[in-house]
Amino acid sequence: MNSGFRLLIYAIAAVLLAWLFITYFGPLFFPPSDPALQIGAALDEAEIALGKARTRNVLFSGGTLIQGSSFDSSLRNVNFMCNSSSICCPKGVSCSASIEWDDRKIKINETRYVKTSARCSEEEGLMLCRVYFGEEPAQVEILSIGSGEEFDLSNGKPEISANLKNAGSQEMPQGAIELRVFQLVSNSGITGEHFMGNVSKTVETGALAAGAEKAIPIELDIEEQGSFKAEVRASGLEAGFDEKIIEFETVGEAASCAASYCETPEMDSGVCMQKCYCTGCAFGTECIQKAGAIAQGQIQGSYALGANSVQFILEELSC
Repeated sequence: MNSGFRLLIYAIAAVLLAWLFITYFGPLFFPPSDPALQIGAALDEAEIALGKARTRNVLFSGGTLIQGSSFDSSLRNVNFMCNSSSICCPKGVSCSASIEWDDRKIKINETRYVKTSARCSEEEGLMLCRVYFGEEPAQVEILSIGSGEEFDLSNGKPEISANLKNAGSQEMPQGAIELRVFQLVSNSGITGEHFMGNVSKTVETGALAAGAEKAIPIELDIEEQGSFKAEVRASGLEAGFDEKIIEFETVGEAASCAASYCETPEMDSGVCMQKCYCTGCAFGTECIQKAGAIAQGQIQGSYALGANSVQFILEELSC
């Protein structure tokens, strides 16, 4: 083998060894950045994208102590959470695990990479931020709001479907969807908004596993024609929040709920019962109110059999 070829082989081997060292061992000796700087950068990103976790893999040296007060300001308050059972001590407890922590400080007991996420919300001008160490936290997302751009009221009340996803690595134990509905009104060519408190509502979503999706149907108590806007906010426990806005119109006439007729009262297991029927009711409670006026006797109790059928319990003398 001539000397030139031998030098080429040596050069290739040297480059390969250097690459292996930089890739696998370099970060242990030359950290890419101070952990506090990386946490600060993640917090700055989280303040821009409110409700969304901003995650990075941070290399900590053993013995590192980070204080929440280091990131506080007159406009921001920061607390910590270690959320991995495999590397975190119980909150406020010293142990042999990799991380000791409480709400305002965290101590890394060994040199290692730790997945670190920051997420913020705003309340009365103050940024309330939490930094998670260990695993990427649950993160609720609104994938879409399934609804027609136009609803025909003659087919019933409008219904939308909020399609949610937990994009994080941990379960969202509970969540909710808050719906704020506005009627869009035009006056002299200027469009305004009228908040509809009687239509706006909050719907519980239940738990959502990591990576799972769920469709949440939401019926809107709108019985009038017009143009509307809905602000939809999905949030979850330790799962942040997501927001979307939709606009839609209603046309047609809402079906009018009215009592139709009642069957003859009869005794059933020693109780006087009477079935009554309605038309155009969206809920059994509406039918109970309407049909109660034509029930044949003193009503002692009632329950809905469906949207347009109810069962009344009457005084015994009515049978």
